[in-house]
Amino acid sequence: MTYTGDVLLQLNNGEIDAEWANGQPLMTDGFETALYLSIFGDRHTWQNLIATTPDERYVSRFPDVIAGATVSEATKKDGVEALKTALAWMVSTGAAGAVTVTGAILSVYAIGWAIDITRPDGTGSRYLVNWDKGALTADLRRVT
Repeated sequence: MTYTGDVLLQLNNGEIDAEWANGQPLMTDGFETALYLSIFGDRHTWQNLIATTPDERYVSRFPDVIAGATVSEATKKDGVEALKTALAWMVSTGAAGAVTVTGAILSVYAIGWAIDITRPDGTGSRYLVNWDKGALTADLRRVT
């Protein structure tokens, strides 16, 4: 068994869960876990209390943007800016080479944001954050 890395966090029916096998949590290099915490983490969490630099603190306004919002160009734009701000630390600390966020209104009930991240080794990944006002949920999933 190995306990190196970070516990892998996964979205499961609107809840973020960790999966265990034989008493061992599934582990990861921490990239997806950092994304979940950066986007959905509570600013008042214990990690922020022990952070030694501002780059280590989670500062996401994204949950505030979608709380009670309506599907509109303003919400889409505010979501883009909130996601960019929440993930900026990844570039400033070298965890990512670049982060690009775009948004699209998917329906009268939903907005989707695409997050394109280039890792320092040049490989890229795309994550989608979809918010459905009808269900009051947002999720993050990797598509590439």
